[in-house]
Amino acid sequence: EKSYYILLFILIISILPILYMGFFSHPVGDDYNYGMYAHYAWEETGSLLAVLKAAVVTAQTEWHSYQGPYASAFFMALQPAVISERLYGLTPFIMLFMLILSTSAFLHILLVKYLHIPKLYSRITTCILLLLSIQLLDTPSEAFFWYCGAVHYEFMYSCMILLFSALLMAARRSKFFYLYIIGSLPLAVCCGGANFVTALSTIVLLTGAFLTLLIFKKRQELFIMLPAYIVNIIAFTINMISPGNVVRTDDLHRGFPPAKAIYYAFRYGLEHFAEWTSIYVFAAILFLIPVAWKAVSHLKIKFRFPGIFTFFSYCILSSMFAPITYALGLSVIFGRTVNIIMQAFYLLLILNLFYWIGW
Repeated sequence: EKSYYILLFILIISILPILYMGFFSHPVGDDYNYGMYAHYAWEETGSLLAVLKAAVVTAQTEWHSYQGPYASAFFMALQPAVISERLYGLTPFIMLFMLILSTSAFLHILLVKYLHIPKLYSRITTCILLLLSIQLLDTPSEAFFWYCGAVHYEFMYSCMILLFSALLMAARRSKFFYLYIIGSLPLAVCCGGANFVTALSTIVLLTGAFLTLLIFKKRQELFIMLPAYIVNIIAFTINMISPGNVVRTDDLHRGFPPAKAIYYAFRYGLEHFAEWTSIYVFAAILFLIPVAWKAVSHLKIKFRFPGIFTFFSYCILSSMFAPITYALGLSVIFGRTVNIIMQAFYLLLILNLFYWIGW
């Protein structure tokens, strides 16, 4: 228990400078482009409803003219400086709140509610994962301080984790499980209309879960996840068929054909696994080994075929690179994109640790 409180203290202390530095942030680049209509609406009316309507107009305009991620465009239009530049310092508060909420909820539901691991071990694991996900990013400025870049990637990644948290809770068929089903629908829309890394990862994971439930004839769980799955397919399709995607492809496309893009996505998965397994990650894993051992030692669940679990984890990680290699080839990977792939890597690494020790 002392270890948990020490880790929690370290986590809080490590976050405070990020929140403080946020007060020195200011709008830049796309913050002005996406926030223009909403800012004019606020200046003319002083109405939050008018600002929300302007954000919808921004999303529609971007969908037609530049790119498909309409859900991201909607939230990008709502950057705090639309109302006052002094509010721009709220950006790291928003992004860290979403990351901490989604990570904590997901691990609590998976480890405590499903696996019945004691809460203490889940909380220790959450602190470690959050420390990795906050302190060891490729480009932290784009994860926590630049609103448009952060909301397009960091916020939407957190929405994806919350979506799976809601579906896991719904699948438990608790007293108010239908509320989790209803709550999963707007999250499914957000993920389907997000950046293509998040959008593709969401639909890949949902499809994998759907097929698994279908194979094992889990009818109740299948029907529980079906509404969110259908909504996400529709949302993702709307994202893909955007006329703006054609415009942006002509502007940026330096990528590979699909087969070659997939090949290089798998290569990126291996290369970045080696690159991201730093001394800090290694130390975190060493610290978690006895925690995971104690956490799973009493479980009667059979953790079968750990190699297959790791292989699928590698496939999930690699799939997150596929939109990049398809659109940009090997020319560039934006830091804000790398950030969320790194966070997914840390999560998958810890889940694999628990699985292998459970095996």
